[in-house]
Amino acid sequence: MRTGGTIPRIQNIPQPEAPLRRQYWKHAKPLLLDAFLFLTVLAILLAVFAGLKVLAAAGYDGESIVWLEKIHFLAYSAVTIIFGFDMVMKVLAIVFGGFK
Repeated sequence: MRTGGTIPRIQNIPQPEAPLRRQYWKHAKPLLLDAFLFLTVLAILLAVFAGLKVLAAAGYDGESIVWLEKIHFLAYSAVTIIFGFDMVMKVLAIVFGGFK
């Protein structure tokens, strides 16, 4: 017979190691930080592109602008390749490494 208003505690109930939300966040956080860094670098590259257009409108030497645009394109390509490869490798590590 129970006395008072207390509920008896059940012992030996297995508890999960961590909430599911925390398990997913552990893997999502690096990907989100990389996405934020990628978008920041992309915004900088867009600002440089706008600066190149301003230089062209101001009458800067056309040949110099062409060279700067080539360097700018290589920077876009490098950023895309580096961050794309990094993201793919992290996703593969999560998929094949499992949730630990």
